[in-house]
Amino acid sequence: MMRSTHIAAAPSSMLLSEFIEYFVTMSKHDLRPTTLDRIYRPAFKSFLKVAGNKELSSYTVRDVETYKAERLNTCSPVTYNIAFRTLKAAFNQAIKWELSNENPFLKSKQVRVPEKPPIHFTREDFDKFIAVVKEPVLKDLCIFAVMTGMRQGEILNLQWCNVDLDQKLIRITSQDGFLTKTGKSRTIPINDDVCDLLKRLKSQATEHRYVFVRSGEKLKQSYAEHKFKQYVRVANLRDDLKFHSMRHTFATWLVQNGTSIYEIQKLLGHTDIKTTQIYAHLVA
Repeated sequence: MMRSTHIAAAPSSMLLSEFIEYFVTMSKHDLRPTTLDRIYRPAFKSFLKVAGNKELSSYTVRDVETYKAERLNTCSPVTYNIAFRTLKAAFNQAIKWELSNENPFLKSKQVRVPEKPPIHFTREDFDKFIAVVKEPVLKDLCIFAVMTGMRQGEILNLQWCNVDLDQKLIRITSQDGFLTKTGKSRTIPINDDVCDLLKRLKSQATEHRYVFVRSGEKLKQSYAEHKFKQYVRVANLRDDLKFHSMRHTFATWLVQNGTSIYEIQKLLGHTDIKTTQIYAHLVA
């Protein structure tokens, strides 16, 4: 008598277009709004455009490879790799939610990209940049960024309740409308120059809970990024400098001053020392 073999039914699935909205809704408490809007949604949209709107379990490695070939015609390998990792993570989540039983991205690979040193300001170039910035709040913001190494979102969402001027400490933590990148809190020390800058801003503050304020409102990311690029061009500096370059600048200058990679890792909030080691070769 032959023994019957039980074959588990495939999990219920949904169309990719439906999954995108489901994923965004389910991930709102785990991922930052900017991460969902600027990384996940564009990745989903680009894959949907190339591979079509099918049930999640219907996608194959051929779809992924076709997507890779199409995307690399219009974007850089680095941009593709970000989308690849994003979609791979999303399909893994679909499996956990029993919406699919396959992740086609597991059978494909990222594009190899030669490692490049992070883009940063030289001290001379940063002086040139600051000299042309007209708006006081933007000037303070950029100086603060270079002197603390904090991420853009951490700075723009910094509240006075997380600033301890007596102990010269800043606590970076998740709050309403903002999640830290790792989901964890950390405390960083600030030097006398940062402390003096904050004391000045504190004396000018008018009951607003956020540190960096413009026209009575929390400084917006779009404003900070737009004005930053504008003044990079006014100062006639390399066009690939970005707001995030000030974080790289902070780490680079510390390395050049002899600070250990392990100390820089703590200050930047990297969970893996390998992330911090990209600065090890930047000693002047």
